[in-house]
Parts: sequence; structure tokens; C-alpha cells
Amino acid sequence: MRQELADKIALYSKRYGLFMHPDYVSFARDTTRLLIRNECLRVGDIKIYQDYVASHYPEDLPWEMKQYQEASKALIKMDKVAAIAWVTTNQINLFESDIFIDDEDAILRPIQFKNDEVLRYNFNTLEELIYNHQLPDDLFRKNRAYFWIDARIDLR
Repeated sequence: MRQELADKIALYSKRYGLFMHPDYVSFARDTTRLLIRNECLRVGDIKIYQDYVASHYPEDLPWEMKQYQEASKALIKMDKVAAIAWVTTNQINLFESDIFIDDEDAILRPIQFKNDEVLRYNFNTLEELIYNHQLPDDLFRKNRAYFWIDARIDLR
């Protein structure tokens, strides 16, 4: 495991207290799982993630490996110009991140609202390190070289 990933796991675990109550962590909120999944998707190596899920969530392994494969096929690394064009073409209203949205390694899930529901969307604050939401215009104002986008659009 890369040192940077180990450091992120320690930071997220400290923030969410996972080291104190590991029995109470749900699959969706397991920050170690999210960080390992993120890393494995970006580098294209399923092994560490598969081992982690098998040892911590064996009942979820078949379903999650299918989800992982679908995500790996849809993941695109885009520079800012390409990302803005993609968002415009696909009429994306909102992004949800897997890990902290300001991290260049965050994988962004695009959400497309068919109406003005996005205006009433309950945005969580950036105090959270997982599942942040941000409008594309706000995201693109940041000084980032690239964006990891899961091209599967969540229609709402």
C-alpha cells in the first residue's frame, strides 16, 4: 500500500472514529473501503480492494465486484477544458464525490436533475470527508489540473 493512501486512511479513520467502533461501520460509510476503492479504480488494480471487501464484507463481495467493474469501465480522467465540455454536453447539475471533493483524486459522480430540484438540494458542508456535493461551476473554479469522473450519469 502506498504511503499516501495509508496516510489518508489514518486521517479519515481519525476523523470518523473508525478505530474506536469498527463493528458499527456500515459498508457505505467505511472510509477505508472508500479510499481503497478510489485508489484501485484510479490505478486499475482490483486486487487490494477485492481482498478488503472479501475480508470485511464477504456477503457483499459478488455485488460489489460487479459495481467495481462497471465503475472501472466508466471512469474517465479529464483536464478542466474536457470536463467543462463534458458537463455542458451532458447537462450535469451536481457532482457527488467519493472522498473529499477538494482532493484531486476524488472520483466524481455526475448528477443530472431534470427540473429545478437542484435548487432545493441539501448540500452537505465541506466539513465531511466523504460524499461531498458541489455544483459544477463551483468545482471548476478550483485550481485543479484534472478531474476523475465516473461517466455514468445519475438521473433524478
